[in-house]
Amino acid sequence: MFSAWMEANKTYIEARNLTYSTFLFKFVYDKRYRRWKPHKRGHRIGRLIWVPPSTGELYYLRMMLTVIKGPTCFDDIKKAGGIVCESFRDACFEMGLLNDDKEYVAAINEAKDWGSEYFLRKLFVTMLLSGIINRPRHVWEKTWKTLSDDILYQQRQATNRRDEQRSILYKIMEYVNKQRGGVFFLHGYGRTGKTFIWRTLSSALRSDKKIILIVASSGIASLLLPSRRTSHSKFKIPVPTLDNCTCNIDKDTEHYELFESTDVRI
Repeated sequence: MFSAWMEANKTYIEARNLTYSTFLFKFVYDKRYRRWKPHKRGHRIGRLIWVPPSTGELYYLRMMLTVIKGPTCFDDIKKAGGIVCESFRDACFEMGLLNDDKEYVAAINEAKDWGSEYFLRKLFVTMLLSGIINRPRHVWEKTWKTLSDDILYQQRQATNRRDEQRSILYKIMEYVNKQRGGVFFLHGYGRTGKTFIWRTLSSALRSDKKIILIVASSGIASLLLPSRRTSHSKFKIPVPTLDNCTCNIDKDTEHYELFESTDVRI
């Protein structure tokens, strides 16, 4: 019905002076032929169904349909001031149907004096998700320097971490490739890349056809592993573990042969 309305605007001159809702005053839809035609008698009332602002472009399309008369294509609906806008949202702004979002730019600029850049970005995302900003791109262009002020620092920190990760990775691989043996204890704060190191290490060694066993000390931690095995399960460690306990692994078993052929245990 909607696309047929635009086709009707091409055919009937009187339709070009009507909006989508007032179009029903003079036209009726023929379901059989899927086209609009002038109705001969009676009086009809047209209306546009309500859509929430969270629907995005659909909401702004509906808004434009209340003022645009006689469009023959979607570009005609996006046209404002003789120019075809990139989106229905931009067309609504050019038509004066939306505010200029100055209050949201001012809110971000005010918060920069006491809030961190992370907080400012979270504030901006909250504004986007709530659908209250009429022109997100405009707000971004006015505030992007403030929102990204700490990006260079974050990247420098990440680069330094990667250099440290690389040196740790090469050192362990050197011991493995030369079969020197050894025990390494890797520690650090959260999100410093510990999981990334052991995943990279295991992938690199497995690509060289080496056997790697990866276990975790607890069931919760094992959820991060592809095998999801705990050390107690894999190495047959008794629970509770006492000073005189031994792992329950028989010598003439496949379990024992696996440990014998293992190159690295994580």
